[in-house]
Amino acid sequence: MLKICSHKEELKEMGKVVTALYNLANYERRKTWRKTDKIPNYYQQYYALRNHELAKLLPSHTVQQTLRTLEHNYRSWYGLRKNGDKTTRPPGFRKPKHPSTFRFTNYQFKILDDNTIRFTTKNLLGENIEVKVKGNPKTPISRIEKPQILTIVFRNGKKITTANLTYKIPDPEEEEGEENGKIMGIDLGIKNIATTYDTVDKEFRIYKGGKDPLNSILLQQTDPEASEETAEKRRRKNPAVQQNYNQTL
Repeated sequence: MLKICSHKEELKEMGKVVTALYNLANYERRKTWRKTDKIPNYYQQYYALRNHELAKLLPSHTVQQTLRTLEHNYRSWYGLRKNGDKTTRPPGFRKPKHPSTFRFTNYQFKILDDNTIRFTTKNLLGENIEVKVKGNPKTPISRIEKPQILTIVFRNGKKITTANLTYKIPDPEEEEGEENGKIMGIDLGIKNIATTYDTVDKEFRIYKGGKDPLNSILLQQTDPEASEETAEKRRRKNPAVQQNYNQTL
């Protein structure tokens, strides 16, 4: 979590453009819905609006994120409606003067030092925006190797609260293995559990499971010595075993 110390107004104006683009896309969806009884999806809207003057004021990834957010909101609304909730309403419009929270992907910003982040977005003078930030001294951002997303968050729709930095923590135990030329292919089957082939022995191996390997697996949990026919009979007679079988499928 970072505190924004500079360029607050510029980021706030970007948030307002995000709000305007969201409302425009929402308006186009509703208008098309009224005319054709069909709602355009994300891809249709992106190709229709990517050259709009509002979209040109934002990085392409931010435009995509805004339209995907609207798509997600419509899918959630449609899911409730499909499940019988007749009181639910389609996503509404955002307040025009309130900036929306938005994100920068790792292609859109670069960490210069512990207190400076440079965005690929340019200001009116054609200069890259370099934002001063203040973070936790115990976690210096300059040491972050794989930053993923920087989210600009607004409080009460007006003031910038924080910039949340999402990054990937490298696994110290994760080491890249060296190729040794040994490869095994595994094909999972229905009647047979699996068929394998490896480049060392250069031969196929079939691991048989009988008519229904799943029956044998379920039975082995309770009676390892029982036959597959016994498993089939128990499954058909015992509702609990049948339910477990269906859940496993």
